[in-house]
Amino acid sequence: MNKYFARWKAVYAKKDASQDPLVNAITDEQLTEQIVKMRFELLGILSFLQKCGVNLDDHYMHVRHLVQEVQAGA
Repeated sequence: MNKYFARWKAVYAKKDASQDPLVNAITDEQLTEQIVKMRFELLGILSFLQKCGVNLDDHYMHVRHLVQEVQAGA
């Protein structure tokens, strides 16, 4: 998940940097792809841990926030 978040941060740095709307749209799609990948991994990990009876403090609020933004926009 950290790998996807690092990629998201790198792509986000380029968000809306181009004068070309198509380039910016592609950047937005790349951001969404990384968020979806983070979501999949995060939910899988949390589900596994819950099944094992493990309750964790939420140290992934930044990832959850991104996921909620994408879900709200969908």
